[in-house]
Amino acid sequence: MFGEVEVKRLAYRTRGAENLYPADAQLNLPAEKHSHGIRRLAALEAPRSSFQDAKAAILRQTGQRVRTRQLRELTAAAAVDFTAFYEQPGRPVGERDDVLVLSCDGKALVMHPEALREPTHKQAQSSEQKLTTRLSPHRRRRTIVSDMFTEADRRDPSLQRVRVALIDGNNHQIDRIKKEAKTRKLRSRS
Repeated sequence: MFGEVEVKRLAYRTRGAENLYPADAQLNLPAEKHSHGIRRLAALEAPRSSFQDAKAAILRQTGQRVRTRQLRELTAAAAVDFTAFYEQPGRPVGERDDVLVLSCDGKALVMHPEALREPTHKQAQSSEQKLTTRLSPHRRRRTIVSDMFTEADRRDPSLQRVRVALIDGNNHQIDRIKKEAKTRKLRSRS
């Protein structure tokens, strides 16, 4: 954006070893000439289309001209860990730190009629049950917690993950969650 920036820093040297630049870690400087922002844009733009399109996108977003060879090098550097990452063994399901978080607050958003899109507005007008509050008391009390557990069952049907319910401390919700857990034969702890 402002042209090339030059940073001078002190290098500590010893025979047979690479120079050590302590300020690099503090300044978070990349090893090569291009900034982290340019590196990130190269990694994002190059896979989308051609290198020419990526160069144009980087120029448009930053005003920085990057040559094709440099763009290829930046893209290759961004992908250096790709294979090693996917060759790592996955974490076994069911470990103690594999958590499924359940959350509810017993509310839903009510949209102002004027904020609805035209098709949704027409459908809301023709609906027999119109909500003027967040949720009907019936739905608020009975089905939200049940729906939350049903969704958790869909995501973890074999019950391998530790489930944690995150709520705002409402005693009624705590009781409903404990009751639902008991109904589904799940152990619950406060």
